[in-house]
Amino acid sequence: MLSRKPVARITVCLVVLLPLFTGACHRKLRPAEMTFPDYESWPAVDEPQQEPLGAGLTPSDAAQLDPSRVITASQVADLAAARHPAVLVAQAQLDEAQAHVLASGAWENPELEGTALFGSGGPEELEAALMFAIPVGGRTVAAHKLAQLERAQAHDTLGAAIKEARIEAQELVARLAHARAELAVWETLAGRSARYAAAARRQEAAGLADPVDISLVLGDAARDQRELVRSRSRCIRLESELRNAAGLASGDGRIDTPENPSFMLREARTELLDAAQEHRDSWRSATQAVRIADQAAALADLERLPDLSLGPAFRTDLTAHNVGVAVGIPIPILQPGTGAYRAALARRDLALSLQRAEAREAVAEIDDLVALLALQQGGLLALEETALPSSEAALEMAEGRYQSASIDVLKLLAVHRAYAGQELERQELLLERQLTLFELQRAVGRPIRIEIRRTEAP
Repeated sequence: MLSRKPVARITVCLVVLLPLFTGACHRKLRPAEMTFPDYESWPAVDEPQQEPLGAGLTPSDAAQLDPSRVITASQVADLAAARHPAVLVAQAQLDEAQAHVLASGAWENPELEGTALFGSGGPEELEAALMFAIPVGGRTVAAHKLAQLERAQAHDTLGAAIKEARIEAQELVARLAHARAELAVWETLAGRSARYAAAARRQEAAGLADPVDISLVLGDAARDQRELVRSRSRCIRLESELRNAAGLASGDGRIDTPENPSFMLREARTELLDAAQEHRDSWRSATQAVRIADQAAALADLERLPDLSLGPAFRTDLTAHNVGVAVGIPIPILQPGTGAYRAALARRDLALSLQRAEAREAVAEIDDLVALLALQQGGLLALEETALPSSEAALEMAEGRYQSASIDVLKLLAVHRAYAGQELERQELLLERQLTLFELQRAVGRPIRIEIRRTEAP
């Protein structure tokens, strides 16, 4: 016959003595040992926005689009952040992590255990117990905390995907602005070379020019026309890529791309490094991985404690029916949890090593990008302040001399082409600096403060 009082005493003793018998000895890392920032101060992640206008429209609906509206570069970045495939995947992963938080820490379903003894006349004795597995040592709390850390990591992944989608859109805007600036140069060059070619033909008809020189002028004019066509093709291709990234249908609005500016950094190296520790996605991910690995090691340590089974027991025989409490505890003779715990500690040490490596890589990357921006700025200033003004003055002088017949059309075309080549080089340097700034933004994890240099374009 089962009784309640002895069982109650057994339960108390097992709960008190189990941690002593198992020898749980996990030491959690202190914040100073992990060197991660204050997670409560992290900025909130922007929620994905609604579907942009024009997404998924059929050809019959194309007439309803508004081609006259102007879409700014910031609006394009917002649309891309809402529709990028990586953002949608990260959002689904965050939803899954949220579901894991709700399910974490739940107890297992009870199990029914029983025995029956039969004699010649039927059942002589029946015994059944509904056993509830009670995790000891705070295991459910540790599992819930681990799920919360994984949800925070999924939240950071979503934020990183949104930021990357914005930067990709900004890069496409910069490339399109560069292509449009190049197109303007080639339109000017092709127009002037066409005029020079017409003037050369008139000189040839009047017998005032060498046919070889005329052939060279006409060849240059034809080459400029080919480059003009290629430049227009690049603009069309880049705008198509940008519309695809932002989910904009063809013909829906006009994308405004301001010229790539000349700028100066307004943040010191120390400011950028401090910002990277807080906002750099890979640094935050490595730090969060340390927290998760440490919590997983703590959970593996607690899982070495055997569960305590407790539940009501029912017993009957031919003469009486009895109700009591059944207590059970598995004995881990082979200690299978020890190996899992040691593996969890090894994964935690690996996460710590990766975090330190990420910190060193962040410092080196930011230093390299800041130095590259300084070199590019030096080349751009030399071009804008010395070479381009000199070429512009030479072009004005050459055009005046050509009008007075002091120089021939070939020399005028050579001066004009030198000026156009330097303007194309300037646009290339502006694009390179803009792309380097975006790389620095990726390395730091947030927008970089800059000061726009107001210079007149030639």
